[in-house]
Amino acid sequence: MIIFVLFKLVIGEINMQAELNIIVDQFNQLEYENQEFLVDIFQKQIIEKKREKLIHEIELAESNIKAGKFKRGSVDELMRDLEDD
Repeated sequence: MIIFVLFKLVIGEINMQAELNIIVDQFNQLEYENQEFLVDIFQKQIIEKKREKLIHEIELAESNIKAGKFKRGSVDELMRDLEDD
């Protein structure tokens, strides 16, 4: 049931807050071991999403470096630049 509700959330067929409440309620009804299993799956998915985001940011930074769109300097110079913006 949880997977079905999550799918409906993804495709936008339902009110997100209401369905998240249903998911939490259903999660709380699961056996402890099943809750741990789901939490483990979700944590691994979050780690993978963070890894993908980091890879994207690194690729963007490398692209900017190759294009010369960066500045070199000390931390103090960086802080001054940030304050000027």
